[in-house]
Amino acid sequence: MFGEVDLPSPGDDWHRAMRQRALSMRLALSRHRWAIGVMESRSTPGPATLRHHDAVLGCLRRSGFSLPLTAHAVSVLDSYIYGFALQEKTLPFDSPQQTAELAHSILDGLRRAAG
Repeated sequence: MFGEVDLPSPGDDWHRAMRQRALSMRLALSRHRWAIGVMESRSTPGPATLRHHDAVLGCLRRSGFSLPLTAHAVSVLDSYIYGFALQEKTLPFDSPQQTAELAHSILDGLRRAAG
């Protein structure tokens, strides 16, 4: 799964690189909904996992993040990405059309309640 995620290259701006990684990770997780529970659970990570972590940590370190701040940044980003993907996985709809229909229904309910 990690092999499908866009990785930062040396010299990439860390803001853009982390945003692109988050978007790419979300797409990969939407294709592999089973992955969240096992991605970080291996005691011997494979080459794609190691390459992924090396690129992400390297991007942040080259951008001036201290080692503790790098660890915190990766933890915050991954918690947000994985949490969003986990929540998205359990939503009762699958398509953008179903999402829009539900959003309109909620808005209509709010308007009626406020009106």
